[in-house]
Amino acid sequence: MESHLRKRCSHCLIEINAEPPVTDEEGNPFCCQGCLGVYRILRSEGLEEFYKRRSDWHPGTPEFVSVEAGRFERLVRRENAHSVLELTLSGIRCASCIWLIERYLGRADGIIEVRVNYATHVARIVFDHAKITVGEILQRISRLGYVPRPELKGTSSGLLKEEARGLLIRFGTGAFFSMQIMLLSVALYAGYFQDITQYYRRAFQLISWALATPVILYAGYPFIKGTITGIKRGFLNMDTLVTLGAVSAYLFSIVMIFRGGEVYFDSAAMIITIILLGRYIETVSKTRASRVVSMLTELVPESVRVVTSGGTKKTLIDHLRKGDHVEILPGERIPVDGVVIEGETEVEESMLTGEARPVKKQKGDDVYAATINLSSPIRVEVRATGEETLLNTIIRTVQEAQTRKAPVQKIADRVSRYFVLLVTMFASITFIYWYQRASIDVALINTVSVLVVACPCALGIATPLAILIGSQVASTRGIVIKGGDVIERLSRATHILLDKTGTLTSGRFSLEETIFFGNRDTALMIARGMESLSSHPVARTLSSGDSAHDVDIKEHRTIPGRGIYAVVNGRQCYLGNLDMLKETVMEIPEGIISLHNDMTERGRCLVFLVVDGKIEAVFILSDALREHAERLIRELKLIGIVPWIVSGDTEDVVREVARKVGVDRWYSSVQPPEKSKIVRELKAQGYSVVMVGDGINDAPALIEADTGISVGRATDIALESADVVIIRPELLLIKDIHILSKRVMRTIKQNLFWAFSYNIITIPLAMAGRIHPIVSAILMVTSSLVVVGSSLRLMKFKRS
Repeated sequence: MESHLRKRCSHCLIEINAEPPVTDEEGNPFCCQGCLGVYRILRSEGLEEFYKRRSDWHPGTPEFVSVEAGRFERLVRRENAHSVLELTLSGIRCASCIWLIERYLGRADGIIEVRVNYATHVARIVFDHAKITVGEILQRISRLGYVPRPELKGTSSGLLKEEARGLLIRFGTGAFFSMQIMLLSVALYAGYFQDITQYYRRAFQLISWALATPVILYAGYPFIKGTITGIKRGFLNMDTLVTLGAVSAYLFSIVMIFRGGEVYFDSAAMIITIILLGRYIETVSKTRASRVVSMLTELVPESVRVVTSGGTKKTLIDHLRKGDHVEILPGERIPVDGVVIEGETEVEESMLTGEARPVKKQKGDDVYAATINLSSPIRVEVRATGEETLLNTIIRTVQEAQTRKAPVQKIADRVSRYFVLLVTMFASITFIYWYQRASIDVALINTVSVLVVACPCALGIATPLAILIGSQVASTRGIVIKGGDVIERLSRATHILLDKTGTLTSGRFSLEETIFFGNRDTALMIARGMESLSSHPVARTLSSGDSAHDVDIKEHRTIPGRGIYAVVNGRQCYLGNLDMLKETVMEIPEGIISLHNDMTERGRCLVFLVVDGKIEAVFILSDALREHAERLIRELKLIGIVPWIVSGDTEDVVREVARKVGVDRWYSSVQPPEKSKIVRELKAQGYSVVMVGDGINDAPALIEADTGISVGRATDIALESADVVIIRPELLLIKDIHILSKRVMRTIKQNLFWAFSYNIITIPLAMAGRIHPIVSAILMVTSSLVVVGSSLRLMKFKRS
């Protein structure tokens, strides 16, 4: 064993092939001078605890690379009197790496705060620029063998996925062998009451022993390891109780095979298997944490066309500086925040503002990164890149919300520390008492009875099983819940904030009414013919229906911010908004202006068809309410939840929607960071807030809220940001999931009440010697079945 240890690096634990290896003054072997350097740094800083803390460490050589400080300077921003640097770290292998980085960096003069997100490996460093430079910060990180990277991709380390995969394999192993043991146990339990021949009894016991061994040593390894680690650090946890119950039943059963007694391998195996199931359910929900940010960053193109004196040339977006001029063609995403200096176009900003209609952009107007140029080429002067853009403000908001969001502490977690201590103490008292009063056999039997009857199987599955069944019930109705803590938070909801576009409304224009001033069929033929060649959202509405026949279209072109022009069957035709109407018609009737103003106040969109200088038709479009929107608001109020509308759309539009659905309070023209601010203000007042949305602009608020819900045709980012995803386009499911969450929480409380009541009654009986280990095992299984039955009642949930 000692020779084997000498072949591994004392720092990174990889096998050393060099002979002789690099060693320090004490003879500790290292694979390279880099690892030796890190080892000496940790010793000099008093951080040797790192080697004791690390677990699930993946052996591998650290990366020692030099980094350019200039590439990171653009990531620095000011917050109050301090500077903030955010970057991604590679080389992190386990949670102890986070501990090490935070403490080592935190000891540097000028460092005010260091926080590393374990799921995304993004480090947030607050520092005093007068005392420490970015280069010195990067150098300290690099000394430890971690590589700073100047992008916030939010990529998951894969450790959580590996952990979930490992738990699934262990659970599968435990479940397979436990089922075989239970079959043999039926015969052994029957033999206890009705006798069984000694030959078959011994054979079944030996086979059970063989089957239980991989469950204890392999499936139960995380619990055994957790127990040993806890004891080394001086505390007991739920792993301790699981290990004591399973291992004591296992070892006692081995002794009983040779002494002719009863065995309890089934109890030992089922303890491990049932608790593993709960652990796996919990771990899977953590793997989703890092996907939101990476999708946000992918919206920005990596290269851009920079305008120079000699024309345009493509370059990486990282090389852009404020004041540069860039060209964006139709259909491309805008890579920076800036101002239009040449050209006119329309830009889709729905991912940032929630506004359904494209926004006209001309010289002097602001444009934002990740929005889409729809119709014409434009040139933009760069005002902000990278971390300074509005998109990255959203990214930072998402990351900070992820960091602040702590897991909900379950009742069982709050009392587990004392419960484990009490059970351990009761088992010790039982052994001492019966050892003094009777014999060691009686003492062992009664002690095992206490540990088995007190094993937290019912306690361990009380919460995750109810949550699992509740989540399954929700999924059959088209609702995906991303974690048990989501159900608990949702059940306490007091306020619900609803986005307008795509949530309360369809997010797509529909033709509400048409006013004709000439021949109806001719007007429709011309309008459909013109719009069939356009990809504009309004065009998709007007061009739906029968295809235009016998239409000769020439000179078709888009007029940015106004509409489209074409020569149709030899006639000059314009189709567009009021600005276009004013430019193409000599005298506009007063009634048309009044109609436009009235419809605009009511949230409508008017499109005018002008043929040869005369108004032929007016198309009135609207972003229609989704089915059951009014009923949803009414029923939310009935169950005591206060609904608000928070939208990036204009005041007139939002006010009209609020009036229609019956919402008393609403916000309009709200930017994504402002939505998060509204959520925070409500939370600060003690309210539990639910945010419902479907767009990128809703992502920060979805994460900031106690519970985020995405509905209908939500974007990928909204789906990942949300805690609850409603796939079916049914608004009433928002109310249903709240009611289901309350029932799940009620079931959890009932399960926990039973689990604790069961222990309060049975532990004293086991200590008094009134319960035989076989009866203890039966009671333990029965208590679990009671919890299972209670949880299964959730399957009967129906829409109220």
